[in-house]
Amino acid sequence: MTIPDLSVGRLAVCASLLLVVASTSWYLELGLEGQLVVAASRCALQLTILCAFLLEPMFASNRPSFIFLYLFAIMMLASREASARLKYEYASVRSHFAASFAVGAGGVVAFAVAVVLQLDPWWDARYLIPVAGTLLGNNLTATAIGADALLCDVAENTDKVELRLCRGATWREALLPSMRNAIAKALAPTLNSMAIMGLVMLPGMMTGQILGGQSPLEAGVYQILIMYLVCVSGCVASSAVVAFAARAIVDPPNHALRRERVREVDKDNRPNKDILLAAIVGLRDFLQALFTFLCSSCPSFGAGSGGGVQGGGDNGKKNGKKKTTTTNERTSLVGK
Repeated sequence: MTIPDLSVGRLAVCASLLLVVASTSWYLELGLEGQLVVAASRCALQLTILCAFLLEPMFASNRPSFIFLYLFAIMMLASREASARLKYEYASVRSHFAASFAVGAGGVVAFAVAVVLQLDPWWDARYLIPVAGTLLGNNLTATAIGADALLCDVAENTDKVELRLCRGATWREALLPSMRNAIAKALAPTLNSMAIMGLVMLPGMMTGQILGGQSPLEAGVYQILIMYLVCVSGCVASSAVVAFAARAIVDPPNHALRRERVREVDKDNRPNKDILLAAIVGLRDFLQALFTFLCSSCPSFGAGSGGGVQGGGDNGKKNGKKKTTTTNERTSLVGK
């Protein structure tokens, strides 16, 4: 079977279909033309950079240090994106998302590559990165839904939780209805997708494998594997983040609800939800913090740049004195 070669010209022909979206936006005065151009351009640019400059070298070298550094980076970005979707938050919510991803996606991926796929080596980038990326993407949605449902329920129905506590319930018993509701909401999208898969929709991974030349049966088997892994990792990750959030907003020894720890996110001062801009801002903040740390721990590091300025000032003063002396000497000679 010959796979059609998608050249730049053919992709440009496909991109011309976006004129339909732009025309619709212009006719209905939606104002989405600029956003469409930016989104389409970023989609092409980001995927090109990812595939050409990250995945291709990573697959070729297959070095575990690069692989796990990349997985750690996307896990941090996923935790940042998930926490930005919440209506209510608390102090350590982002670290709880990261821990939930490590437990949910990390544990399930380790089981898949060691027991199910039996890779040799087990960190084979061609299998590990697509599986881990798929699980992280689905866990992002599941954990955000679960944590948001729990925090909204507690923040907006505080009297119900405190009533259970007043009747002698422990903090776990008081929050158990909210936790159940949150986990059920988190798993609902995955369960609905699994129920209609193969009837109404062909999943993206299966479609990509078929277009890549793999037989439909083999593609379907891999898709079944992925959906089972997604369901399990989503359950583990959403349960973990809900448990972390529940413990963070109570005082366990006294079985008391700490409502003041749950605060509504200020939409006007909400951090930028764009992952790319967030990564750039985060890198800038990291470099600034690193420079400040180096200057405070190593005074000679900060004095190096300032020393040149100070030295230049001293040299300027010396040169000024020499010029003044020379002028005075000339004046005295003229007088004579």
